[in-house]
Amino acid sequence: MKSSDVVARTALTAVLTAAAFWSPAALAAEPTATEYRFAVYYGDRRIGEHRYEIVQDGDATRVRSRADFQVKLLFINAYRYEHQANELWRGGCLTGLRSVTDDNGRRYEVDAQPRETGLVLTRHAPERAQVTLDADCPASFAYWDRERLGRDRLINSQNGEAVAARLEARGADTVDGVDARRYRLETDGLAPIDLWYDASDDTWLRLETTREGATLRYRLQEVTRRTAEAIEPDQGTPEPPGV
Repeated sequence: MKSSDVVARTALTAVLTAAAFWSPAALAAEPTATEYRFAVYYGDRRIGEHRYEIVQDGDATRVRSRADFQVKLLFINAYRYEHQANELWRGGCLTGLRSVTDDNGRRYEVDAQPRETGLVLTRHAPERAQVTLDADCPASFAYWDRERLGRDRLINSQNGEAVAARLEARGADTVDGVDARRYRLETDGLAPIDLWYDASDDTWLRLETTREGATLRYRLQEVTRRTAEAIEPDQGTPEPPGV
């Protein structure tokens, strides 16, 4: 074989190898993180932010969320809410949860861990309670994923309670000029929650519900996507920072 043929074949192999490395299939295999930043309004007043980071690595999903709300009346803090939660999902099912919440001075601590009998939900504060959820594929209020939010029971990450739920399509709409689809989530003991998702790719755009007679609204400020670190096969649910 001529030396020129060897050089040509080597070059072609390098090109094909590089093409395979940068192919959509290879890139799709990389762990990705999606970050949402929502401004939160109570009535017409902005009261804080709620941020989410969702890392997807194959069939594993890691979610970190943090909410910080503050309502002032005449320069006095009338209400304060802080919430942090970490979740671990595998195969679309919730396998771990840890959360800490300060609801205007009332503290909640919750964790959920898988056992042979099912997902064990433990509330450590304000009072201790424990229950085993026998659902085949548990889910929390995963507003960031419409498919997961459509389960018939959802776990409240603040208090550890699992409630009956129903998600209904409410038709086409627009959000800040973006074509969207609207849904309504109805659950036991809570006011209905309306959600909007981008009609083209299901990106979560907005949330609205009522609290104490006024509208509580999430308005999307920013959504970013990037590569992320892999989720280890035996990784547990990390403890959230203290609130």
